[in-house]
Amino acid sequence: MDFPSHLAAALVGAAAGTRLSESVEPLFKAIGGGAGCGTALMCAWEMGRQEPQWERAAGRGAAVGAVVGGLLLLHDIMVNW
Repeated sequence: MDFPSHLAAALVGAAAGTRLSESVEPLFKAIGGGAGCGTALMCAWEMGRQEPQWERAAGRGAAVGAVVGGLLLLHDIMVNW
């Protein structure tokens, strides 16, 4: 199967009664969870500095964590394809 047929099957599944929230839930969990974990880790790392900059740590941690969460989700999709 190629990508357009997978997309068509997903759309047919969505039209057949699958709610949109069920379709995007793994995406939000992976990216949101990665962002939360990244924020916590970067803030913990920042605690060791003489003058912590919490905004920078939270922003960078959330960005990096969201990217890692998205990459993990993409890897899972590619393995199960």
